[in-house]
Amino acid sequence: MVQVEHIQAVNNLAAILAVDGVDGFIVGPYDLSCSLGIPGEFEHQRLAEALAEVRRVAAQSTAAAGYHVVPPQPDQVSQKLAEGYSCIAYSVDFLLLGEMCRQGLNTIRQALSVPNRVQGMKE
Repeated sequence: MVQVEHIQAVNNLAAILAVDGVDGFIVGPYDLSCSLGIPGEFEHQRLAEALAEVRRVAAQSTAAAGYHVVPPQPDQVSQKLAEGYSCIAYSVDFLLLGEMCRQGLNTIRQALSVPNRVQGMKE
């Protein structure tokens, strides 16, 4: 698998996928957005156009199409699968750790806001 992380890779994707031994690719959206001069702007029109070109080329190829879903959001995985990507890289370690900590702390905060059940217990 090769990484598609620059607009030049998008523009040459058909030729890249024609190389013997290249069985698939994975899009790195953050680096791709940087190469477009719009770092991290995942909703920007230029990135959307580049990704549309990736999907167009992928549809004409037998190569496995992959995508790196950076934020730890399962709904984005579902979206990318629906768009035809079959290989998903899911988030990064520090984002996953941060998300799990936030979820755990929210659960603890909710538990602490419940009236203290110990007050009504007999000794």
